[in-house]
Amino acid sequence: MPADILEKNNLNRGNIEFYPNPFSFSTKFRTNDGHGRNYQLTFYDLLGRKVKNMQIPSSDSEHTIYRDGLGNGMYIYEVKENGSYFGKGKIIIN
Repeated sequence: MPADILEKNNLNRGNIEFYPNPFSFSTKFRTNDGHGRNYQLTFYDLLGRKVKNMQIPSSDSEHTIYRDGLGNGMYIYEVKENGSYFGKGKIIIN
């Protein structure tokens, strides 16, 4: 995993929500910034390998994320807004 992701522990610029977390099939992605922004969501496994990358449409204030391609386990996610760091966290799939 890129070191800068780990170093940005408490530097989230916005409130990022995944509900439910943990989840089995799908989860909802939300931020406190509302809609109209372009988000890029990247998932990393605990060994630091990028396992999923997706764009969140700017028209969505809430977006459903499906587990497609992600097995059971814990993942680190990173969110970028228009190419700039926005926040990160952990998510669990069971």
